[in-house]
Amino acid sequence: MSSRLSFSQYLVGHAAPVRPPFFYAYIGMWLHLLLAGGVGLLLVASDALSLLSSLVMASLALGLIIYALLARQYALCINAFSYAAYMASAFSSSAYGVLLAVALSASLVSTHVLFAREYRLYHREALAEDIPPVPTWATAGTAALVLALFAFALALLPNGF
Repeated sequence: MSSRLSFSQYLVGHAAPVRPPFFYAYIGMWLHLLLAGGVGLLLVASDALSLLSSLVMASLALGLIIYALLARQYALCINAFSYAAYMASAFSSSAYGVLLAVALSASLVSTHVLFAREYRLYHREALAEDIPPVPTWATAGTAALVLALFAFALALLPNGF
C-alpha cells in the first residue's frame, strides 16, 4: 500500500492535526444543503426540483465563501453575490435568468481557482515536487463552460445582443 497522500486525502487533511480550509468549506457546504434543503422542502411545497437545484448551488457558494475566509483568498468572497442570487431564486417565483447565469459563472470560475490553488499546494507540500501546471483540459473545460453560460445569459437578455 502506498504511504503517499492522494489529492482527496490532502484536501480533507487526512491524519493532519489541523484541518485545512477545504475541509471546513466542504463540511459547511453539506451542512447548509442538508439544513436548508430540509427547511426549504417544508416551506415550499411546489417545484421541489427547482428549489433543490438552487440550494445545491447556494451551498457551493457558501462553501466557497468559507474557504475564502479561512484560506485568506478574499477574491473568492465574490460568491456572496452568488449565494444571494441562488437563495433569492430558491424562495422566489420570479425568473432570475441572467443573474443566475452570472452567479453560476462566478461560482464555476471560483471553484476552478480553488482547486487549481489546492492542486499546486498539494504538489508543493504533500509530494515535495515541482509544481506542475493545472491540466490544460481542466482549464479549457472551465473556460468553455463559462463561455457557454455567457452566451446563454446573452440569449436571455431582452432583444438579444
